Amino acid sequence: MDTEALETFVAVHREQGFSRAARVLHRTQPAISRRISLLEHELGAPLFERVTGGIVLSQAGRVLLPYAERVNSDMFRELSDLVESREQLLHRLAHETPDA
Repeated sequence: MDTEALETFVAVHREQGFSRAARVLHRTQPAISRRISLLEHELGAPLFERVTGGIVLSQAGRVLLPYAERVNSDMFRELSDLVESREQLLHRLAHETPDA
């Protein structure tokens, strides 16, 4: 299980479908389906139930969702911190005078 798989899982849930998640993630629908299939295989349980008009989370999906959202949120926060640190470093470097 990796962060990309969890990001895909959350996107499919939020977008209520594989095709819409594919558009949001800039991937193909078969790539999204494959990623979810691999995650389901790894976990040993289906994450979504196909119902008339769409999909809903399975019991395993409902258990995984808060964990996946937390991981995605933490990852986003870490990336934001990294970008901010990089920008601060570049700003400092741009304003330092070289030793003569």
